[in-house]
Formats: sequence, C-alpha cells, structure tokens
Amino acid sequence: RLQRKYYDEKINFFVNTAHNIRTPLSLVLAPLDNLANDSNLSEKSRGFLDMAHRNGNKLLKMVTELLDFQKVEQSAEQVRLQDIELPMLLRVQLEKFVLAAQEKHIQLSIETCPQQQIHSDVKMMDLILENLLSNAIKYTPQGGKVTLSASVEGKMAMIHVCDTGIGIPKAEIKSIFKTFFRASNAINSQEMGSGLGLMLTRKLVEKLGGKLSFVSEEGKGTTFCVKMPLGHVTDSSVRLVGEKKNVATESSLAEDKHDETSQTVSSAVQQDADVSTDTLLFVDDNEDLRKYIRMTFGDSYQVVDVESAEAALKYLKEGGYVISL
Repeated sequence: RLQRKYYDEKINFFVNTAHNIRTPLSLVLAPLDNLANDSNLSEKSRGFLDMAHRNGNKLLKMVTELLDFQKVEQSAEQVRLQDIELPMLLRVQLEKFVLAAQEKHIQLSIETCPQQQIHSDVKMMDLILENLLSNAIKYTPQGGKVTLSASVEGKMAMIHVCDTGIGIPKAEIKSIFKTFFRASNAINSQEMGSGLGLMLTRKLVEKLGGKLSFVSEEGKGTTFCVKMPLGHVTDSSVRLVGEKKNVATESSLAEDKHDETSQTVSSAVQQDADVSTDTLLFVDDNEDLRKYIRMTFGDSYQVVDVESAEAALKYLKEGGYVISL
C-alpha cells in the first residue's frame, strides 16, 4: 500500500508539472515558428533557431507523454472502434517521420502491407505507431534502417516496426514496459526520454483488444509487433485515402495548445482575410498567451481577450463576435 501511495504521488507530481510547463513551453515554440518565417535571418541565426525549435519539440513530446499517460490511467480516453484501411494508416504514419529520417540519413520504408482493414481506434492507433516509430528513429544511428510492415494471421493483423538501432540489453528486456524505465544504453545515448512511451503504448494496445510484443538484440536492433483484430468491410469504414490531413489533425495527441489555437483560427483568417472589423474573442488565464494571440491575429481581427469564462459571457451579452476560443 505504501509503495502504491509513493507511486501515485510521483505520478501526480510529474503530471502536475507537465500541466504547468505546457503553456509556457507553447509560448516558447510559437514565437520560434514565427521567427522561422523571417527571410532575413542569417544562416547562423537560422541554425540556432532550428536547434532551439528541435529541442523544444523534444521537451514538448515528453510533457505530452505524461499527459497522455494520465488520460489512459484515468480511462479518460474513450475508445471509438471502427474499420481503418491498413495500407493508408501505415503510409500516413510514415510520412510524419520522413524529415526526421532524412536528417539522420535513415532509410525509412514500408516493406509489405496487405489490402486489409483493422478494427480499432484512429486516435489511439496514431499514438501507438507514432511512439514506436519515434523510438525507432531516435535510437537508430546515422545511416540505419527503419521499416514498417504488416501481415495477416488468422483474424488478426500484425504490424511490425523494425529498426537497426541500439537494441535493448538482454538483462533489461523484462523491465522495458515498466513506468519511467529506460534501458541503460538509451540513457547513455543522450537522447531525451521520459520512460513512459512504451508503457503507454502497451496500455493503449491492450485497451484496443490487441497485444504488443518485441524481439531485440543489443547493438543490432529491435522489432515491435502490434497485433490487432481485422476489420469488417462496412459503409462506416474509415478510408484514409484523401483524408490524410483530417486524420493527422484528429489523432495528434502530441500537439501543443498553441498549435490547436492557431489551426482553428488560421482557417477563419483565410476565409475572412478581407474583413478587418470582425472580432476574435480569446479566453485564457495566461496573460502571455493572450498577448501572443493579440500580436498574431491583431492585423486581421479586432482581438478581445479575457481571462475567465465569466468575463467572456459578460462580453458576449454586450456585443457580437465571429470566433471565440
């Protein structure tokens, strides 16, 4: 009982810290995105900017993993099972990591994939494969190889993520799914990690009625296998062809608060670019975040920002608005 209490206290501490860090971190990354659009930056300055942005995103991923872990632990994430086109699911995941693979000169490809569907949850499958591919590329050295493949065994689909990375030490294989555990060679690689990714991935796979397994050899690489039920061909099947952007947006659990805000408002800015009298109402208790919204959208909208729902309701009773966030 004491051990469980200590575990819960540690989890709560990290999760609360993640909540507190996320908005300030978003306010670091968002201005960096804006600076990246400056064509007058010198090559040296752009290099520093890219370095800051890359490492900020690594920190954001760790924060997001903690918040995702909390959702799974509390069963806050509701499962929405549907049939998903397997070939396109893998292709969408692959495309997310093309640039990361190119930076390390890693060969990234899909080897084989049958024209089948799996019966699963789009958002959760996105997170599962994203975690596995992210780890594969992170721990595969320059010039290595990462492959995605799928096959069918009976009524189950087998999705494999294979890499030629650092592998897992034999003595530590039994601990790899433990909370906050990181293999010794992963720590020595100086790559950032929370020790939650694989544990979270296995919980999600099991929640979907699947199974996660792996084989690994230190110094040669690792192959993870996600076993999922096959789908049923129905009118409600999710066909990702031509819907890559929608799927990616719907299922990205690692997007920061600024990204969600910017994506929602940017579409409205595009549609109403010629209208300068429209009002944008933004609600948040963080003054810096409100200031950022004013600076970002002030040229296209009359921005009204308030710090509470009560203040927002008061404003809405007094006047009209176009968008509220």
